[in-house]
Amino acid sequence: MARFRRRKAQVAWLPHDTHESSETIGFISASNNNNPALNDINTVVTALTVDYPAEAIRSATELPTLSDYEGSGYRLRRVVGKIFIGIQQDIAGAQSSYPTNIMVGAGFMVLRVDPGTGAPLGVANPNQYSPLWLDNTRDPWIWRRTWLLTNEFGHQDQGSPLGLSQAPTFNGDYGSVQDGPHIDQKTARRVSTEERLFFMLSTVNVGDAATLTGTTQWVLDYRLLASPIRVMGNRRNASR
Repeated sequence: MARFRRRKAQVAWLPHDTHESSETIGFISASNNNNPALNDINTVVTALTVDYPAEAIRSATELPTLSDYEGSGYRLRRVVGKIFIGIQQDIAGAQSSYPTNIMVGAGFMVLRVDPGTGAPLGVANPNQYSPLWLDNTRDPWIWRRTWLLTNEFGHQDQGSPLGLSQAPTFNGDYGSVQDGPHIDQKTARRVSTEERLFFMLSTVNVGDAATLTGTTQWVLDYRLLASPIRVMGNRRNASR
């Protein structure tokens, strides 16, 4: 009797999207404003690889291939890397204060995009893609993690530290694989026509209301393992 042998998926590491003008670094270095108002979320949404739709390529130096128009896609198999996050330690002046207690949420998700630009359909309001947004609690996150971080010097001179101010200033200080900067997520998420993989990071003031805007600095180092797939025809591209 012939034995059925499962075929192993062919996998490859995906190239990174360009993240800065010199086109030399393979990581993302950025920052978020910590808005002074209580519970005021600020979100950054970043594309990770060159999975933009063929229609988004319009320059003579970036010519799409026939495979792009045939609906090339991929099945994401694994995301590995690190996300380093630190709260800038701003010192408050007299009669003013910076946000002291910041909830940071980060995650990876596949989003529908505008075929002409490759940007998410809701790019005008990035907060609707936030890992901390109420309406997103049921969304299909590939990987999602939150940290509570603090600016130890943020309160005004006469203020008193909140109980949450005992949290670390840097997410590496959480000290475990499950709580710290490490990312290693296996998946089988399909990324097809007019879809892209994005990274989202949000910050929100969860302490007392402040009067000045603080800063969260972060660096994302990542690698993406995927299997190529081919979607011929327009069957999966019939909605408008």
